[in-house]
Amino acid sequence: MENEELNWFYQMLLAGPGMDESVKHNFTLSRSLTLLLAEMIDNGIKERKGQLIACIPNQLIEELGQLRINLLEKSNLLKLTEQLAKKK
Repeated sequence: MENEELNWFYQMLLAGPGMDESVKHNFTLSRSLTLLLAEMIDNGIKERKGQLIACIPNQLIEELGQLRINLLEKSNLLKLTEQLAKKK
């Protein structure tokens, strides 16, 4: 697929019926996996590279950032990541 077709596809996928519905997830993550996931979310938000993330509205990006914070808070890792970010 060409870039324009892929962008169109992602935009249509994100705007499809039911995509705004909330979904409850029940899963368990180790702290190390939570830390890795939070770092990947943070890097993805900062760089905004890739076909899909370029199509995502800013509201969803903000929700993704909040999800990152929630994961870190529930794992008692938020202060640690904040201190590590200061060291960078």
